[in-house]
Amino acid sequence: MLGGAYGQSTSTPAPGSTQEEGQRHAERVQNQKDRIQQGVKSGQLTPEQGKAMGRNMGRINKEAQNMKAKNGGQLSDKQEARIHNQMNRSSQRIAKARH
Repeated sequence: MLGGAYGQSTSTPAPGSTQEEGQRHAERVQNQKDRIQQGVKSGQLTPEQGKAMGRNMGRINKEAQNMKAKNGGQLSDKQEARIHNQMNRSSQRIAKARH
């Protein structure tokens, strides 16, 4: 429903400095994906809004992967905080757009 851009963003390994952190990130990404899909399905979001939000999630994941690649497969605490802040802003945008 959201197109290829979003599907690609969740097919890559979740970022994080630990397996537990990576799992939390993957769950959070899935939760936000579900919220976007529900918003499009209910008509609270247009398909274009859903695609744009999906692309934003993909950019966040790509940035985290690039950080990990440059840092030996790990994210520093500062990098993790940056990704969490970006996810928080994305979540807020979803909520605002749906209401």
